Amino acid sequence: MAAVAPALAALSVMTLRERDLPTELTDAIIDHLHDDKPSLQNCALVSSAWLESSRYHLFYAVRVRGELPGRSFAEFLAFLAAAPHIRDTIRELTFRVNGKIAAHPPATRCVGPHILATVLKTLPALRALALDNVSWDRNLIAGGDGRTVAAWPPAPRALGVLTLSRVVTEEFLAARIFRLNDAFEVLFAFAPLGTLRLLSMTLELNLRGPALPAFPPALRLGAYTVHANYARIPPAPVLDAIHATMARSLRAVDFAVRSDEEAAVLGNLLRVVGGTLEALALDMSDMTVLRAFNAPGPWHALHLPTLGALRALELHVWSSGAHVRGDLFTYDGQWCVCSVAPLLAYLPARAPLARVRLVVHVAGYAHALRAHLADGVDWAVLLHELQRFPTLGAVAVEVRPRRGQHVRGDALDAVADLLESRLAPLVDAGVMTVEVTEDVAPPARGER
Repeated sequence: MAAVAPALAALSVMTLRERDLPTELTDAIIDHLHDDKPSLQNCALVSSAWLESSRYHLFYAVRVRGELPGRSFAEFLAFLAAAPHIRDTIRELTFRVNGKIAAHPPATRCVGPHILATVLKTLPALRALALDNVSWDRNLIAGGDGRTVAAWPPAPRALGVLTLSRVVTEEFLAARIFRLNDAFEVLFAFAPLGTLRLLSMTLELNLRGPALPAFPPALRLGAYTVHANYARIPPAPVLDAIHATMARSLRAVDFAVRSDEEAAVLGNLLRVVGGTLEALALDMSDMTVLRAFNAPGPWHALHLPTLGALRALELHVWSSGAHVRGDLFTYDGQWCVCSVAPLLAYLPARAPLARVRLVVHVAGYAHALRAHLADGVDWAVLLHELQRFPTLGAVAVEVRPRRGQHVRGDALDAVADLLESRLAPLVDAGVMTVEVTEDVAPPARGER
């Protein structure tokens, strides 16, 4: 395994057709690629059956697609039982279903306590676990034989990264809702947890269902990423209890704000954990106008003055040449600076801010962008706010096309040139760099 550690080797265990490569031939291919790191990095092994192989130990990232014929998640457990020599080498595991989840039967889309408990018990080297486009069924506590019953929650174990992306509760499959009650049940299996990522799903607290379990007191979460929606905002006491538990260990937050409701959740989180937070990433690239953020002080609701320990700040904003009507901004072309300067103004001067990364997602034409940004922005205020932190040593700006839109290179260059010229003191001091990214690959599902 050490021989391929520099490469991200991936093993996709799946079944496509009876004429897939036989095990002997796949082993020969792996042997041929063993010393070719670039090729092995892009290699995915497609196996026609759950067969043992003396080469599986070379792979440490496993992706299991439950919708493929005969390859359910439960059968993956049988594969692990038949191949004990690979258990100690699997460090990354993904359970995933492709396509519309409701189109697949429960046996291929559902993950439950039995499957998760068995995986955590069987794979001692596991450091990253992802559930992507699957349903969670809390009633799946028994194995396929109906006799092996999982004790849930299991004894908590350490995990580096837990990603829950497009997960739904089986009972709410039609509405595509992941119940917070179920999310809490999953989290009880981990302590400590380095990073929790909630991506591309709708969260809701079901007060009419089973009693809400307490938030895992032993979780000790280090980093928290939320790029998800809320069907309804949980009551303040529930949010307070969740965030108070996080406050003991949380040091980094990555949050996407697309609505007033999400801003309210983030504000509650920062109010509770802001005093110890060292890194904040805030994605506003899909946001236009926040109705709740009216003058005076559009950012007061986020409790930014509590961030007295902040060392790193990352902001994703967007800029366009189009004219929009709203309560807060007249031109969305001003978003890339009009949202940054007041945000920085709310940060306490005592914060040891050392790094700022600004990602500007651009849409529109060069002449409109240049006119809106040059004439409608008080650049001196932005420069003052950036220079207010004596510990600030690096400001990295990236200008890229907005997701899903084709943007001409001259429009990107216009924004980059304007940023460099208006913030020239930072550029001349070697503190600020501006980079243009013209080709942005479409994000993977569940990723920003």
